[in-house]
Amino acid sequence: NDVLASYFRVELPVSPTQGNQTPDCDLAVVTPMPASDWGLIPVEFDASGSTDPDGDPLMYEWDFDDDGIFGDSYDSGTDENPIKNYSSTYQDQVSVRVTDDGGASSECNENIDVTVSSSKNISLRTDAEARDLGVDPNDGNLLIIYEDGQVWEYTLSTQYLQSSATNLFTAEVVPWTSTGELCNGFVDVAPNGNIFCSAAQGGSFPDAWPAQLFTSSGSPLGMAPSPGFGAVVPDVFIYSGSSGYANYSVVMAPSDGSGGNYQNNMYRVTPTGSQWAQNYYDDGPQPAPPTGIDEVYLGWVTGAEARDGQRFWVIEDDPEYYASRWDQYSFFYYRYDDQYFGTGSQGDADDTWNLAIDLTMDSSSRIYVLDELSSGQARIKIFTEGNPGTALTDNAAGDSSTISESPIAIEGTAYEDSTYGNLLFVLHGNGLPSKLSVFFMSEFGF
Repeated sequence: NDVLASYFRVELPVSPTQGNQTPDCDLAVVTPMPASDWGLIPVEFDASGSTDPDGDPLMYEWDFDDDGIFGDSYDSGTDENPIKNYSSTYQDQVSVRVTDDGGASSECNENIDVTVSSSKNISLRTDAEARDLGVDPNDGNLLIIYEDGQVWEYTLSTQYLQSSATNLFTAEVVPWTSTGELCNGFVDVAPNGNIFCSAAQGGSFPDAWPAQLFTSSGSPLGMAPSPGFGAVVPDVFIYSGSSGYANYSVVMAPSDGSGGNYQNNMYRVTPTGSQWAQNYYDDGPQPAPPTGIDEVYLGWVTGAEARDGQRFWVIEDDPEYYASRWDQYSFFYYRYDDQYFGTGSQGDADDTWNLAIDLTMDSSSRIYVLDELSSGQARIKIFTEGNPGTALTDNAAGDSSTISESPIAIEGTAYEDSTYGNLLFVLHGNGLPSKLSVFFMSEFGF
């Protein structure tokens, strides 16, 4: 038999050998730089623009602290688009390494500038002691007045750091005759942006009572109230809200008892600084300091705060230990408004106070008393309005780690920040520099 032979030819296309190609690494920092904040700062990175010429999938490894070791963990996100929380300041590079299936890899990096600051014990000026602070209800920025009369602005956007603060102006009263007094004791900020301040000392003032209203840029509005004499000024405040006496500024000027008169005087100025009015406690002249829950002697007052456009709170120290609310019910007179708190006795417990330094309110009308305990440590004690108001003893706060030095002043605000919410501020210090501590409502359990 013949053998049948078949021949087949098959042609197979063959590509030239190229080998495994190196991936292209691409890194972007999504979070705007520089970034600054309190506590933890989340920084988002994006390496999803990295590609592999061979079309291989990529593995992503990260070095978030520039130690040359890849494989650092991240806090949220994905391998190619992670978020890393920084708990301390970091100003250096971050790197990513991308590797394909064949083991080929490449690296790329970007610099970041992250400043993590503490909200407690923030150091202020090193050349003058701070005396008081006010909060702008429109933006949450702080104004701090110093012993030399300088008014400095500290911004929320820079976490109230001294390095970013601005010296606005030196506050001095416009006198009636010759020499003005430095306005270096107390300060407050009006809803319309005006700034009001006063000296702290008492005594005789031949030129003008040392209190003055300014624009937000530091231009005087009008002049100081008429010359006079009195006891030490305990505080100033500006009526809040949008009705009644809103934006009117008040300096407390208690009688020093000369001639057997302990009348409670206050001077109130219009929002334009054009007219001053002397206000009186409606019981008239007092032959002795008035005592009791429904009475007040401004010489014993250590702090005051506006409740709205007509009412205000004061807190009395030795010998009264009550806080009470008062109503500016007429142009010249104010009276007790049937609201108070306190036990009437001195103590370190959170339902009373040992040495009340100041008081303030938050956006929910809770009242905060800055107390100096018998140990010298500061303590923030919280009360509700009422007859009587309730001591929120479970919510009190403040220790040596959050308020490291002697208390000077406390200030709340109606301003609600979209990120931080309602904030509370404590000024404290023993010499230079004075310190600022910022409290979040969550620290009080609210």
